[in-house]
Amino acid sequence: MYKSLPPAHVLFGIVVMQGRYVVGKGFRPSSKLLIAYIIDVLLAIIFCYLLWRIPLQLFLGGDLIYYLIMDSIVSILVIIALVYVILYYNSLEYMLTNTHVMARKGVLFKSTNIVPYEKIQNIDIYRGPLARLLGYGSLYIHTAGYSGRTGAELVINGIEDYEGLRRTILDLIRRAKESRTTTMEKEVGREDLLRNILEELIHIRRLLEELLGKTG
Repeated sequence: MYKSLPPAHVLFGIVVMQGRYVVGKGFRPSSKLLIAYIIDVLLAIIFCYLLWRIPLQLFLGGDLIYYLIMDSIVSILVIIALVYVILYYNSLEYMLTNTHVMARKGVLFKSTNIVPYEKIQNIDIYRGPLARLLGYGSLYIHTAGYSGRTGAELVINGIEDYEGLRRTILDLIRRAKESRTTTMEKEVGREDLLRNILEELIHIRRLLEELLGKTG
């Protein structure tokens, strides 16, 4: 079921892996997530810019140099925001193992979130308007208060084959439960064997004591 990933493609110098998910091998979000991040940043900046720029121009007028300086500052902020978004996207990495799902992210402060399969209670798929337009989804992994967080314990963003990834994780959860059940059954079987051996030894000891008592 778990095959090697197909060749990667590159966007803004970033290697993006797509395809099936290999246990023990990290994978990246779709490049469509980066496009969504850039659109969100640009829309937010444009809205904030127009919110003060138009009223200021209409009602206060002012020196053209002043507006050129303000526009230059806004342009610098746009560049900084876009660079940060690209770096943040580049920091996103996910991995599935035989025991847990892991997510890494962060630009200035790196964080790693690990959730064991045995703690996962539910996996929700979320797709906002922009995600539906671009063709990707996000997986929200919930647990029964594993770390005391409210909401999703772990989020896997920017997945094109989100249904396939969800099925893969559910399959790994099932395998982990079966493995844990088998291990518990082996432990119970070992305890039963040791208990039977102990009972046999006690029985043998009693027979020996009875035999020694008769001969004495």
